[in-house]
Order: sequence, then structure tokens, then C-alpha cells
Amino acid sequence: MKLSLKYIYLLPMLLVMLNNETVLALAGLSEGQVSKPSGVFVVAATFLFLREFSPFMKKWLIIVTIYLLILMLESYHDYHTFFKYPHVFLKIFDIYLLFFIYSFYKKHLDKVPFVLHFTVWLILIIYIVAAFTIRREVFSMSAFTNNKRGFNSAEIYIFIICLTYFFNLYFYKKNFINIILFFVVFSLIIFSQQKTVWTCAAFSQILNILFIRRSNFKIDFAAIAPVLLMIGIVAFIVSSVILTNEEIRATFEKRIKAFTEVENDEEGGTAAWRRRQWEAYLPIVEQNILTGLRLKGFELPGQFDAFTAENTGHHFHSYYLDKLFYFGIFGLFSGVVLISFYTLKLIFFVRKFITLEQIVLASYMMTFAVYSIGYDIPFAIYGLIGLGFAYLEKDYTDTDKKRKVTEKSIAISQ
Repeated sequence: MKLSLKYIYLLPMLLVMLNNETVLALAGLSEGQVSKPSGVFVVAATFLFLREFSPFMKKWLIIVTIYLLILMLESYHDYHTFFKYPHVFLKIFDIYLLFFIYSFYKKHLDKVPFVLHFTVWLILIIYIVAAFTIRREVFSMSAFTNNKRGFNSAEIYIFIICLTYFFNLYFYKKNFINIILFFVVFSLIIFSQQKTVWTCAAFSQILNILFIRRSNFKIDFAAIAPVLLMIGIVAFIVSSVILTNEEIRATFEKRIKAFTEVENDEEGGTAAWRRRQWEAYLPIVEQNILTGLRLKGFELPGQFDAFTAENTGHHFHSYYLDKLFYFGIFGLFSGVVLISFYTLKLIFFVRKFITLEQIVLASYMMTFAVYSIGYDIPFAIYGLIGLGFAYLEKDYTDTDKKRKVTEKSIAISQ
């Protein structure tokens, strides 16, 4: 009975992953239907673990909470209700998921050190179920050549954690099945045709290799040789298919050309669309650069021809534009700036060495700044970042303890 009770501590991370867009689609729910009650819950639950916060995280929490209270008072003063536009408030509630998951696992990580391993396999199971049910069209060649994306960018973005995890696990355990899983996940990311995720995946692997130099395992030549062999085999197969299939070759040429669409409006596509959205909203952002428009921003008429339904707020294809528009510089500072700053501080100036789990999560957390250029950040991602801070703040100062914890966390993969 005692052995089974520890798995209760996986429940918060399970709930986070059930809040991602794939699961919501499986359940026939919208993100708004789930994020509103979830947002209120995590704000309240965060303060249950206030004692677990490090000084830096506590200051961050205090700043965000004071801002939230000021926004509530502003809402009451102007509209005689504390929460006039939930759409705006939810953008602040999102970050409390980071605080809640961080503080919960800061307290309970020793009980479930394998929570990252659990999360990686949970992600894979979710997508396998979705692929064989609501997204059966995903893995067809016609879907690839016709640019029919079975999963959206936010859904595929989570896969980067799996990609890095299996890559690192291979070099730590020298188990060939992990490099096969790495290439499977890599193929799924490429097949998704999400260029922003491609960029984030490449960026995360560069950081991953950089961070490994500070870890308790190394990338040696004997382990690299099988990887290079697999890359060669995959490259040969892919190039053969491309060269012998005109339709597939044209598809790849189109995807490569799509990277220039920001500068060339005639190419169309989402990148050019995002640039025009920035141009439409930038004058308003510049006029309210420090504090943003806040609740008044919700009432502002749409400035762009692709504006969605009235009275639903402004929906930006960029985290940066979204936060600058609603909250100004404060919005960026309290989110992506502090996430990136604190991650790098822990990696290079606090930790003497870092474990496999810390590397995986840190390299993923740093892609937040890149992914945010093209998309706003979905609710579930904040939970993954919170888990990352819980791992990164854990100081494995004793070598034997470090080895024991790391091996425990990946024991299930043996």
C-alpha cells in the first residue's frame, strides 16, 4: 500500500497534461471551458505551498499577485465587478500554473523523482491515442503533400521534451532503443510541418549539447557512431524518396521556400500574416508600452482584418505582441524574461553540475523565448516550465545521491 501511495503525487502533472489541446479535442472540449476553472484553482492552490518557494520565486509570485490585485481593483473601479473580462485575467492566471506545479514538486519531488519520465510517456500515449482516433488522417502521405496538419503547433511543441529526453537517455544508458525513439519523435516533428517547432527543436538540441558539458554523463565517440549511422540511413531513405517522387520533392521545396514568406507577401502563409498583424497593432503598443491597455484593450475594436468574433478579445499569433498589448513591458518581464533569466542563472551560476532531467527541462524552457515569437503559450506549457524549476532548484550536491536519484528516475526504461 505504501508503494502505491506515492503515485498520488503524479496527479498534478497528469492534470496538466490532460489540459493540453490534444486531450481537450479528444474530450470534445475547448481550452476556454477548462482553463477558466483551472486558472482559479491554481491561483488558490499555489498559496498552499508558499513555504516551498525559493527567495527568487517568492519575489516573482509577490510581484504577479500584487499586479493581479491592482487589476481586480481597476476592474471594480471602472466596471463595478472584480473580474470584468476573464479573457484578460486568464493571461495572468496562466502563470500561476507555473507557480503551483513548481511549489508542489519542490515539496514532493523526492517521492516521485521519475515524474519527468512519466510525463514523457504520457505525452506519447496521448498522441498515439489521438492519432488512431480523432486524427487518423495525420500519417498519410497525402496529408503531408497537401499541408494538412493533423496536430497544431502547440500540440507538437510539447514533443520537444520527448525528443531531448530520449536523446540524452541514450547517451546516459547506451540503450539503442532510446535513439530509435528519438528518431521516431524527430520524424513526427518533421512530418507535422510546423516550422516554428522545427526551429525550437533545433535550438533546444543546441542548448542540450551545451548543457551536457555540465552534466554527469558525456557524449563519447563510441555512442555517437550508431547515431551517425542511423542519420546516414535515414538521410539516404529520405533523399531517395524525395528524388524519386515529384510530388514529395515539390512539397519539400515549398516548405523550404516558406521560410522567406515573411519578406514576401505574395507567398502568403502565416508568417506574412503575423507581420501584418504586428504592423496593425504596433502603434497602439508603442503608445502604451509600459503598462499596456489591460481591460481597455478588450474593448478596443479589432485592428486587423483577420480579427475573430466580437467580444472575444484580441487573439494574437505572438506571445510578445499579446503581452505587450495587454500588459506592456510588465507582461514580458513577468513571463518570458524571468523564465529565461532564472533558467540560465540556475544552470550556469547556481548548480555545480546538472542531471539528465534538469538538462532536458532547461533546454525546453529556453525555447519558450523562440516559440513565443510565432505563438501565444498554451496553459499546459506553464506547468512543464514549473516542473522544470522544481527540478533545477534541486541541488544534488553529493555524488552518490545524485547517481541514485538519476538512476531511480529512469529505472522504468531499463
